[in-house]
Amino acid sequence: MMRMIKPSLDRIFNGDPPRDEVEEYLSAFIGHAERTRISAVQAREDVSKVYFSCVKLANLTVETQYCYSGLRTILNDLEIARSKFAFSLERIDKEIVAVKNYASDISVKTSFTLLPDEMFGIVFEFAGHQDLKSVVNICGVCRRFRGITLSIPRLWRFISLRGYRIEDAFSLSQNVQSVRRPGFRST
Repeated sequence: MMRMIKPSLDRIFNGDPPRDEVEEYLSAFIGHAERTRISAVQAREDVSKVYFSCVKLANLTVETQYCYSGLRTILNDLEIARSKFAFSLERIDKEIVAVKNYASDISVKTSFTLLPDEMFGIVFEFAGHQDLKSVVNICGVCRRFRGITLSIPRLWRFISLRGYRIEDAFSLSQNVQSVRRPGFRST
């Protein structure tokens, strides 16, 4: 009996079986039922339940496979889209950083012109406090900074001998005086 049922179930799962095959299956099942003293009506109902359960399961399997196949396709499409968007997002992030840097540069340059010279003077005094090299460096930035630094006398209260000691400077001045020609007057 099981040998007969197995091919029939396989045919059911693989597609709708021909009607005579179903009838053959039913008659075999009814014969089995009669030998085991089950009524033909009860056997037919049991066979119908089994058959329709198998058909539903077969349809469910086909639908599940179709659904799974569709879901895999959608999943693959989404993964491809994600990689494309990740690349686009990376490019957009780089553009955002570049625009922010450019905007920051413009902001610094435009706000720089809005600050009054007196504020720059205070900053320059703080930066050049006992450091003539900083003041000289600030002077070289632009005309405006040069004008501001030259207009603040407190920045120029130092004399820099550029590495010479006072003794060296004094001996240098002595040499200059001894080289001077007699009769030449300096003013």
